[in-house]
Amino acid sequence: FRTDPGFKSLTCTDIFDPVVHQKIITRVDQIKQNEMTAYELESFGRHILHNDPFFTEIQQSLTEEVSNRVGEKVESCYNFLSIYNNQGILKPHMDAPDSKWTLDYCVKQSEIWPIYLSKVKEWPELFNEVEDWENSIKNDPTNEFQEFHLKEGEGLIFSGSSQWHYRDKIKAANDSFCTMLFFHFIPHGTKELSNPNNWSKIFNVPELAGIVYSN
Repeated sequence: FRTDPGFKSLTCTDIFDPVVHQKIITRVDQIKQNEMTAYELESFGRHILHNDPFFTEIQQSLTEEVSNRVGEKVESCYNFLSIYNNQGILKPHMDAPDSKWTLDYCVKQSEIWPIYLSKVKEWPELFNEVEDWENSIKNDPTNEFQEFHLKEGEGLIFSGSSQWHYRDKIKAANDSFCTMLFFHFIPHGTKELSNPNNWSKIFNVPELAGIVYSN
């Protein structure tokens, strides 16, 4: 699950043709707000929908393309639609191992909302919390953050579990929004291993059983 330190984030201007992009927009417009969860509304300014069958089918069609672009055979893990409002924000973080590879896809937006990605880093196993940990990550020169600007219909492939990533608060206009699809992939054949709830059995460590893990 560790990522090659030489991997570079990839902007994809051609991940879907205009016909598929329009089908995605149509499906997004069909989804009612009460079908989505709001538990991240306060912390992220977004409603989300996990593993919609239509988006899951699209994700399956991306497996070969993502494999070719990241240089290893992958399989799909999970996906979710994220509709950010004018309070949208994404604090600096790395994802869990079941998000080794992420394809961010911009469905539609009121204006371009930059995302910042670090270079591939070692997992912060000995990460020491500091009083202002967010700015300590953002301002650490060894992270070598790059700014990416996704237009509607464009995607970005990166290693979410090995690259710090964040978005500053979206422009605070009343009508600001950004609708994103996140497709997550793992190395082929690792689905059981990627789930921490299986580790007590896989590693024969009973003490790991019963611990609640969440992504």
